[in-house]
Amino acid sequence: MSTFEALSETSEFARKRVPFCKKYTIEPRASEWYFAQKIDYLKDKVHPSFVKARRAMKREYEEFKVRINGLVAKAEKVPEEGWFMQDGTPWPGNNTRDHPGMIQVFLRHSGGLDSEGNELLRLVMCLVRSIQVSNITRRPVL
Repeated sequence: MSTFEALSETSEFARKRVPFCKKYTIEPRASEWYFAQKIDYLKDKVHPSFVKARRAMKREYEEFKVRINGLVAKAEKVPEEGWFMQDGTPWPGNNTRDHPGMIQVFLRHSGGLDSEGNELLRLVMCLVRSIQVSNITRRPVL
């Protein structure tokens, strides 16, 4: 469950981070590394819109980290009745010994736009392979 929610949060953060990096040719693209650098980021980019956008992106990134850390804390406290999806149905992965495979599509056609309206790459992630009690195998997932 935490992997699913972390990927969902990451895809939402990417909607804002990707256009920021493209617009201002940000290097390195890794947020943690970029914001941890102790350099004068105004050296070559003195445009006021960059300063404002950088502050907003740093705030977004700090909020993103808080949400991810909250998901980790939440995942450590598994509810007795198991996890439930947003629509109220039980999460298929509650039973770790018997569940279907789960695939989630992030950033699909209708929602695959960044904050500036540009199309983002589609991200398809297979979260869990199918496991049935009647057919337990030890083969690796390919």
